[in-house]
Amino acid sequence: MFKEILKHPVALMMAIAVHLLIVMVFVVSFSWTEPPAAQEAGVPVQLITEIPPLALNQPVESYQAPVKTKQTVDTIKKPVEQTSSKTVIKKSTDALVAQQASKKAAERARKKMLKLAEKRRIEKKRKAAAKKRKKAKEAAKKKKALKEKLEKKLKAEKLAIAKKEKAQKEAEEKKKQEEAKKAAEEKAKKEAEDKKKAEEAKKAAEIKAKKEAKDKKIREAALKRWKKKKRKEKEKKAADAKKAKEAAEKKKKDAKLAKEKAEKAKKAKAEEQKKKKAEEARKKAEVVAKKKAKSSWGSKIISHVKRRWNPPPGTHGMSAEVRITVSPSGYIRGPVKIVSCDGHPSFCDSIKQAYKDAEPLPRPSRNDLDRNFLITMDDK
Repeated sequence: MFKEILKHPVALMMAIAVHLLIVMVFVVSFSWTEPPAAQEAGVPVQLITEIPPLALNQPVESYQAPVKTKQTVDTIKKPVEQTSSKTVIKKSTDALVAQQASKKAAERARKKMLKLAEKRRIEKKRKAAAKKRKKAKEAAKKKKALKEKLEKKLKAEKLAIAKKEKAQKEAEEKKKQEEAKKAAEEKAKKEAEDKKKAEEAKKAAEIKAKKEAKDKKIREAALKRWKKKKRKEKEKKAADAKKAKEAAEKKKKDAKLAKEKAEKAKKAKAEEQKKKKAEEARKKAEVVAKKKAKSSWGSKIISHVKRRWNPPPGTHGMSAEVRITVSPSGYIRGPVKIVSCDGHPSFCDSIKQAYKDAEPLPRPSRNDLDRNFLITMDDK
């Protein structure tokens, strides 16, 4: 009880001052030479049984004790004075203790409500983060499924194009075979015709003597027809050669374009892979930089706290693991949690107190660092 009273020195001084004033009133009203006169009838005896409420809240200099008439004070007997003084002191002390107990209970209730609100906030934040991660995972899954669907469709289209090109190529090959067959048939027909013509020429030669004029005319006509036919065949052959040359040039040009397209696609793919590798290298470097920055930050925090840490005597060689979350401004969010401790409870309590005394802690060099730390504290 006295410890609680000493925590509020102002209220204690006010109570002492009030008690001193009451004692002074009794001393002044007491007659040291003459015995107290008999009380006259009809004069009431007034006792000071409580302190006015305003006196407890006013400074000693501004408080004015209640003014009593000399007749009233002289009529108070000594036993009544002693009983009144004890009653006032007891009531003042009880009121002060009750007031401190009420304040303490209110403070405990306030801390409990703050702790419960913080716990609810952390749980709400955790659930929001979990929900966000779930949404991100579902989005990534949908994106992957869409990508696989597009790739499958592209593969099917490529397969259809290749199948169509193969069918076209087979049709062209079949056409060439048919043209070659037709040319062979025409050649055989021509050879048969030539043979027939030779036989006719032989027959004509045999009847040359008889019908020289007629045969000559027939030969000239046949020669004329033959030359005409040869000329047409030559022209047709030249046209076919020209057509074949143009087809070959077109085929060569198409092959060149296809080659250029393939090289361009290959180059684009190589460039994409190069960019991808560069991005992966950048991400790895970013991770390394973050780890390095966090490690440096953690070392600064440990050095900063150890300079303010006073381990209890006899704890040399003891160690403990501490988990904390630090805000960008250097203040610890939430409690300082002792994950494990192989020392005395006072050793662990000194670590908690050191972290509280060390606030604000060193700030991070960048704002995207992980702010959760698992730190080993040892007295070595």
